[in-house]
Amino acid sequence: MGRRVPQRRGGRPFGGRGGRAGRSDGRAGMSVADQLRELVRARGLLAGKCADAGLGVGAGATLRECAAALGETAGVWVGPGAARALDELLEVRDDLLAVARALGCPLRDGASLGEIAEAIGVPAASGEAYAVAVADAEGAGKHVLRFLRAASAPVVGGTYEGATITHVFEGFETTAYATNSKVPWYSLHADIVAVRFDDAVRPTSCAYWFYWMSACKDFDLALLDTSECASFAHMFYSCTALESLDLSGLATPNVTTINYLFYNCTKLASLTLGAWDMRNVDVWAQAFRNLTAITELDFSRCTLPEYTSTMYYTFYNCGKLERIYAPAGGDLSDTSLGGYCFGNCRSLVGGAGTAWTSGNVAADMARVDGLDGLPGYFTAK
Repeated sequence: MGRRVPQRRGGRPFGGRGGRAGRSDGRAGMSVADQLRELVRARGLLAGKCADAGLGVGAGATLRECAAALGETAGVWVGPGAARALDELLEVRDDLLAVARALGCPLRDGASLGEIAEAIGVPAASGEAYAVAVADAEGAGKHVLRFLRAASAPVVGGTYEGATITHVFEGFETTAYATNSKVPWYSLHADIVAVRFDDAVRPTSCAYWFYWMSACKDFDLALLDTSECASFAHMFYSCTALESLDLSGLATPNVTTINYLFYNCTKLASLTLGAWDMRNVDVWAQAFRNLTAITELDFSRCTLPEYTSTMYYTFYNCGKLERIYAPAGGDLSDTSLGGYCFGNCRSLVGGAGTAWTSGNVAADMARVDGLDGLPGYFTAK
């Protein structure tokens, strides 16, 4: 006798196997494994938003922890739409738990997504990593760059998510690129309008990955696993169309260099880093240079290093930058090379009122204002 497949309250069954192309909605025709992957991704995004809003949960919070945090705020910051979305996520999670139990998996009430995934046997990622450029439906000659995992390589001329594949790239998970020209998709840098990670990808370096993607405004990096990355150097260099970027889901424990990370992102007005572990980040040179639209940078939830080798030109020419938030005791002033760290940051004021002057632009001002009785351009938060 076949096992009964539980139904969602709306009546649509889980468990049907369907391909990527041709889905009419987010879950119709998806396997249990695909349902779980979608849910894990959504949970990560929700938890990150809760953490960034200061709701007392970390980026790795469970759905139940997010629900409790949201309940305490009565939806003030998220609104009713997000609360309904959370209710649906919890409902799907419970249905997946029922599926796992129907398959004979012994799971407790309230089992975590990780426990469900392990019981069902869903790997975090399977197959080889590929990137495909697909033709953008809204712009002739434009592309969407999508990352996926597959048992066999996609084929140029085939379709992916209903769009024609124009280029296929591989080998990037284990390669650290030393220049932008070596990145396999760099030849398309001016024509990529969006970047999507549809499956988990775990590179050893993200250096130069999105270098000079001057037309790209949309980066969905929720499934980019940077836990093994050593370098973010030049990662978003001259992404001049980019206006908002949320990187709170990225893991940074092994990152040692962020030089030129956001250099010349001249339209970037909103940047979310979240709780980055930056203790090993040694090279900061020109990382935030020429962010001419940004008014604040927030490192307050980051763990900062005690010493850096280079801080020169780190915040240079951020003319609208008013505040740099840091954790209490935040201090990056101990560096070997710190010249012009705050050059032309004419709007910058420290938390105790120390205003920027042209005579104090070196990295010895890279501390919380008033820390140990010394002036600085950071504000404790």
